[in-house]
Amino acid sequence: MACIRKRRHKWVVDGIDEAGNRRWITCKTRKKANIELAKLINGGKKPTDAKATVEQRAEEWLATEAKARLKNSTYVEYRRAFQTHINPRVGQRIFAKLSRPEVISLIVALKDSGLVRATIKSIVAPLRAMYYDAITNNEPVTNPAMKLKKYLPQQQDSKHTRAKPLNGAELAHLLATVKDKMPYWYPMLLTAARTGMRLGEIRALKWENVDLHSRLIVVNQAMSRNVLSTTKSGKSREVHTSQHLTDTLRALQLQRRKEAMAAGLSEIAEFVFLTHAGTQLDDANFRKNVFWRALSLAGLRRVRFHDLRHTFASLLIENREDLNYIKGQLGHHSITLTVDVYGHRLTDDRRAVDALDEPANGSKMVAVQAESASESAQIVEMTGAPGGIRTPNPQIRSLMLCPVELRARAVFWTDFGPRVPIESRRSPVPYQRKISAATAGFPGR
Repeated sequence: MACIRKRRHKWVVDGIDEAGNRRWITCKTRKKANIELAKLINGGKKPTDAKATVEQRAEEWLATEAKARLKNSTYVEYRRAFQTHINPRVGQRIFAKLSRPEVISLIVALKDSGLVRATIKSIVAPLRAMYYDAITNNEPVTNPAMKLKKYLPQQQDSKHTRAKPLNGAELAHLLATVKDKMPYWYPMLLTAARTGMRLGEIRALKWENVDLHSRLIVVNQAMSRNVLSTTKSGKSREVHTSQHLTDTLRALQLQRRKEAMAAGLSEIAEFVFLTHAGTQLDDANFRKNVFWRALSLAGLRRVRFHDLRHTFASLLIENREDLNYIKGQLGHHSITLTVDVYGHRLTDDRRAVDALDEPANGSKMVAVQAESASESAQIVEMTGAPGGIRTPNPQIRSLMLCPVELRARAVFWTDFGPRVPIESRRSPVPYQRKISAATAGFPGR
C-alpha cells in the first residue's frame, strides 16, 4: 500500500516497494508526488497517461524518438502508415488499453482491403516500434503488436513472381539505343549496368568518390526523397569499374570541365549526374522520362530501374564469379542475402546433375575397389615372415578377398593378447594366418 501525505509544506509519498522495504519520497508539488506514487505502485515503472490515445502518442513518438534515430525515408513511411492505416482504425483507442485482438482486427481489415503480406508488415512495424520504446522507457504497458506473423497473409511463391532482369543481349541493345538516341543519359545508365549501384546511390555520387586511376567508386551516400543520407546498409563500399565505364566517366568529367570554363567557373558541379539544367535528379521523373522512354525506344519490356542491379548480379553469376565478390560489389551485409536473392540463378545449370552420369558404367567404382584390395594385399604381405609370404592362399593374405562369413569373425585384442571368437577357432582357416591378416597395421603385435 502507498499514500501521499502533506508534511511541513511538502508532499511525502509513503509506501512499500517491490523488495518489501518502506519508502519515503519527499516532493515539492502534488503533481510530482503523484508521479512518484505511480512509480512505487507500478514497481518503479514510469506511469502512462491514462487518457492519451494511440494517435496522440504516435505524434509524440514520431516527433521525438522516431525522428531522432530513423532515416528520413523510414520516418516518412512510418508517418504515412499511421496517417493512412493505423489512426483511422485504432487511433482513438486509449494507448495503454490497446489490446492484441484489436491489432489482429486491424490486420484482418488490411487483408480484406487487398494489401499483400509485405505491405501489412510495414504498416504494423511502426506500431510495434512505438510500444517497444514505451516498454523500454519503463511504462507499464504490453506490446499488442508482437508475434503476429501467423495472422499475416500467406507468403506468395516468389519462384514465378521474382524480378526478371535483362539478359546480356537485351542489356547491350538497351545501352546501344541510349548511346545513339539519348547520349546525355548514357554514362548514368552505363554506371548502373556495370556497377549494380542503386538509383539513390547513383544520384548521390560525387566526383570526389570516383577514382579514375584505380578504377573504383566509393559508395558512401544515397539520395532518399531528395535528402542526402547514408547507404541502405549504413556502410560504405568500393565498387570496381570496367575499362569502358572508366573511359566514359573520364570523358564526362572532361566535358564538365569545358562547360565550367565556358561559364567562367573554376570548379565543376560536385555531383556526377545532373539534369540538363544542372539540378538534382528526381526519382519519379527520371524513371518516367528517361528510363522507361529508353526501354520503349529499344523495344524492350518495361522493367524497374532496380532490375539493372539484378541484371548486373545475374551476369556475374552466369560468368561463374565468386559469390563473395558479388556480395561486396552489391553491398550486401551478408552472403546469405546474396544467395537468397540470386541463388536461383545457380540452379538453372544442368552440369551439376550431368556430372552424376559419369560413373554410370561402374568403371570408377571398380577402380576404387581394385585399389582398396591391392592396398590390403600389400599390408598382409608386409606382416608375413622375413623374405617371403607365409601362405599362397589369397583369401588368408587379404581379408578383403575372404567370404563375408569369415570377415565377420574378427580378432579382438585385449591386454593379454589376441582373442578369437569360439566359432573362429573351429574354422578351417589356420589360427596363425588369421592373426597375421587381422593385425595388419599394428606394429609390434
